[in-house]
Amino acid sequence: MAKKTSKNKSIKDITKSTDFFDKADSFFSKRSTIWLVVSLACTALFGLLIFDMKVSVGGDDSAYILRAFRFIKDGMFPAFQAPLYPIVMSLIIGVIGIKLTVLKMLSLMFLIVNIYFFYRAFKDSAPPSVFFPVLLLTGLNHFLLYYGSQTYSEAMFIAVQSITFFVVFKSFFNKPLEDSEIDIRQHYKLFLVAGLWMFIMFLTRKIGGGFLLALLGYFLLHKKWKHFLYSGIGFGAWFALYMLVKLIFWGEKLLNVGAQENRILLKDPYNKSKGYEDLAGFFDRFIGNSQLYLSKHFLKFIGLKDEMSITKSGLVATLIYLVFAVSVVYVYRKNKQILLTLIYLAIMLGLTFILLATKWDQGRLVIVYAPLALLSLLTGLYYLFKTSFLKKFQAIFVVLVLCLFIPAFTGTTNKVKGKLMNLRHNLSGDMYHGYSPDWENYLKMCVWAAENVSEDVMIAARKPSMAFIYSGGRRFHGIYRLPSQDPDTLFNKLKENNVRYVIMASLRRTQK
Repeated sequence: MAKKTSKNKSIKDITKSTDFFDKADSFFSKRSTIWLVVSLACTALFGLLIFDMKVSVGGDDSAYILRAFRFIKDGMFPAFQAPLYPIVMSLIIGVIGIKLTVLKMLSLMFLIVNIYFFYRAFKDSAPPSVFFPVLLLTGLNHFLLYYGSQTYSEAMFIAVQSITFFVVFKSFFNKPLEDSEIDIRQHYKLFLVAGLWMFIMFLTRKIGGGFLLALLGYFLLHKKWKHFLYSGIGFGAWFALYMLVKLIFWGEKLLNVGAQENRILLKDPYNKSKGYEDLAGFFDRFIGNSQLYLSKHFLKFIGLKDEMSITKSGLVATLIYLVFAVSVVYVYRKNKQILLTLIYLAIMLGLTFILLATKWDQGRLVIVYAPLALLSLLTGLYYLFKTSFLKKFQAIFVVLVLCLFIPAFTGTTNKVKGKLMNLRHNLSGDMYHGYSPDWENYLKMCVWAAENVSEDVMIAARKPSMAFIYSGGRRFHGIYRLPSQDPDTLFNKLKENNVRYVIMASLRRTQK
């Protein structure tokens, strides 16, 4: 009888020790497959409903297509920015030609792949009551879904990023190897496979090399010297092979530092005469970009700021940094995977904020890190609310997390309403619907010029990559900004490139 009483008491004590987070975690874990399917369905459905069949007026997305075309047709290596995305697109172009809709659908496929591997990487690495809401929020977030119908590299990068986290977690965290247990003859494949995916990140977006720095920093922090050494060798082996292939087929040596890297170092990326940035300037960049991307773009992603808002706040950015610091403290001994994620975010966002000029101010530069940032910050707060002092407020925390769905869902449904009309017109064959009248006329003028001017004559245009796509592959000479040089010099330069016609917007002076 005494044994029975003791057993009942122990069960009662266990029941008492179960807090609200434990119950919420159990609820989400038991339905993990459902959350995955719903998230995949949201990405596919809403991605199609807000699908944009046009190229953006910025020109960067169409420039990726142009580089892909030049690679497959002319053998010109896409050295500007990172080469892998244009190379992947070139495989499609080589088979079916420039089919804009197909190339855009490739981006949507990448977003779907991202959801699946984001799930595989973090479902057992983050608290379920935090992870599954973030997963679903990522699947229906229109800021991210926008890149599912664009030919920017963001969609491919976020997919490769999730795959890399999955591979690294599976290789080094599920069954962590102690230094003394590493046998390079037995475990070399782990380091080569992880090194391959980190290298693929680098080829997709040059800043992707930051994952290697994050992993090396993690191993250094935990004094895993062999992990540190072999990870670097695993990445270095693929990098050396890549450089050898470039040297053999394209004759490009070393890192081939080009225009993109040089522009980063300029005070004004569009005006070289202002000179190069100094140390104080890079510090100012970090402060300014922290305010822009944390207090503006990140808050837009999680639905706490209107899409059209242009306001930024140093106070909000500081608060986010404080939450980040709290997350590091509470995650450090409790969750190794999220700790690596936080190190990765610190490196990637730190490099972005330091190297980018504040005038760029483009959400796409950090959108790929937003789901990871939200997951990591909420995980840190999750462990904070596990403390005895805040445990009684756990239900409020979960409710607040779930409330993030309201602005995310309404924002996406509103975006669907605005996009459906354009999509209907585009599907019916009107590929110009949705552009402003000036852009529509500009593109029609490019098409007319391509059809009526002999192929042996070069035409200059402000947006040569857009003109290239809408004209069906006619090549144009680019004049990206209004030349500020004497007429003879400009004329001779155009003549050297066989330019006889120039397409440009009309310049009107207001009469006083």
